[in-house]
Parts: sequence; structure tokens; C-alpha cells
Amino acid sequence: MESKNLPDGWEEQELNALIDIKHGYAFKGKNFTAKETSLIVLTPGNFKIGGGFKKDKFKFHLENEKFPLEYILNTNYLIITMTDLSIVGDTLGYPTLGPELENKQLLHNQRLGKVIFKTEKIGKYFLYYALCTNDYRHEVLATVTGTTVKHTAPSRILKYKLKYPSSIVQQKKIASILSSLDDKIECNNKMNQTLEKMAQSIFKEWFEEFNFPNAEGKPYKTNKGAMQTSELGEIPEGWEVKVINSLFSVKDGTHDSPKNKNIGHPLITSKHIKNNQLNIANTNLICQEDFDKINKRSLVQTNDILIGMIGTVGDLYLVT
Repeated sequence: MESKNLPDGWEEQELNALIDIKHGYAFKGKNFTAKETSLIVLTPGNFKIGGGFKKDKFKFHLENEKFPLEYILNTNYLIITMTDLSIVGDTLGYPTLGPELENKQLLHNQRLGKVIFKTEKIGKYFLYYALCTNDYRHEVLATVTGTTVKHTAPSRILKYKLKYPSSIVQQKKIASILSSLDDKIECNNKMNQTLEKMAQSIFKEWFEEFNFPNAEGKPYKTNKGAMQTSELGEIPEGWEVKVINSLFSVKDGTHDSPKNKNIGHPLITSKHIKNNQLNIANTNLICQEDFDKINKRSLVQTNDILIGMIGTVGDLYLVT
């Protein structure tokens, strides 16, 4: 199927012309165990927001209990989460690629959909990144069912119209570039986590132990820096104890629920702040009309400090 809006050499087809999606097996809860075994039943909890695999929150399966062997996953699978317990469906519809876990076998659970390729026209890694896009994401959320537990289905996902290069070589080049960027992002995230731990250690040493550098560059309290009594105990001489609301105020964001959530400006919520980092890759988008109604109350500007009030309570982010 051709589209007038596609670049030369690109095609557009519904996913059902390219792939099938196979449901997993209903593993019995009585066969799960808290003890580590060689069998891991994958769940939506093993999917990252935005796509990818999380190597934690594993659910182990007893090794001596039988199940259909066809539900053992190899390391080359592409799988999609079909259920999400979060309020906004954080991971619903996102994909992950099969990781290599030493001495482990991964099992295909019923709440996950395994991609079965029907043609060689589409590459696995290109499709993986296509299933991480906002365009695909918005279509999945537009057809979601359930309130407390969000659900999608293979039939809904397979209606998504995928735009892709006809050339497998070009698909591989695109996927390779995106994979390299993912690796750099992961490396940066690990560096940020290390720096965050260092910053927390310094903060504790300076502002809890009061061993900030004195005039000679030596630890203040350890080197008999002058202290004074306060309602919170001893603090350095010249310091004060005040209630936070005497120093600054906290302004709540919008309580409106804009109807148009697929174009325009990102709408940031508490779920986008985690570990003192802001991730707006998967925010809802609001149109200009809705933006004009709420921006005076809720516009986020450079040097603003965002504080998580629900879910990630207390997490902070400085807007730069």
C-alpha cells in the first residue's frame, strides 16, 4: 500500500500484513516461587517505560512443574506487553527484545504477545524501534480497555499502520543508529546515577554532619568549627532554622484533563519525574487551544523546580 506522504522507497502497511502476535501461556500461580530458579516467567514488570527490558522484579517458576515447552523463549524474540497495572498504562504496548541471561530460561506469560514474522519485508530491530514511537504509542492508548488494569489486544495492535523503508539494508542502518544512541543513553544514565550517589554523600557530609570545607579547606565540625544550639540540635554558628514556607511556596499544577492529547505541547505529571530525572518521551500532548487555557497556571519555565506530589513523592527536578 502506498501513501502520498511517504519518502521515496518507503511503504505503509497495517502490521497484520507483516506479523502475527501470539498470546502467552497461563502459568499457574501455585508454581511461582520466591526462591531463584533457572526459569523466569516474564511479566509486564520486566518492561521499561519507553521500551526495553528490566532485569529486576523477576518471577521464578518451579523447575519440577511441567508446562508446554513451546512457551520457552529464545534470545531472539520480540515481545509486547498487553497488560499494565498503572493508572496511565506506563508500559502498555511497548516491546522488548530477548536478553541473554546466563543459566536462565525465559517463559512466555499470557499477558505478553510474542511477535511472529510473516514476511522478510520488515526487520526485527527496525520494528522494535517503530513500536517505541509516540505515533504507535498514542494509537495503543486510544484503544485501551479497562480502568484499574489497562489492556490491549493483538487485533488492536495489528491495525497500526507502519511506515518503513522497502530496503532491509536501510532498516538495519536506522536500527543500528538508534541502538547506538540507546547505548549512549544507558551509559549516561549510569554516570548520572554515580554522580547522584556522590552528590548525596557530599550533601550528607556537609549539611548533616556539618563537615563542609572551612576557611582552610578542612572539615568544619571535625576541626572544631563553632557550633550553636537550635531547636533541631547543634548547628554551625551563623546558621538558622526556618520553616520552608517562609522561604518559598509550592504551586500546584493544572487539574484540568485536556481532551486533545495527541498533538502540541507535552503535559508533565509526577510519573515523568523519577530518581530526580525528567523523562518527557512519553507525555501526553495537548493542543494549542487547551495550552492557552492552562499555561498561565501551569507553564514550566527554565530554572523552575518540579516536585513529585503523587507516586514519586518528593522527587525533584531542576528545569534547565
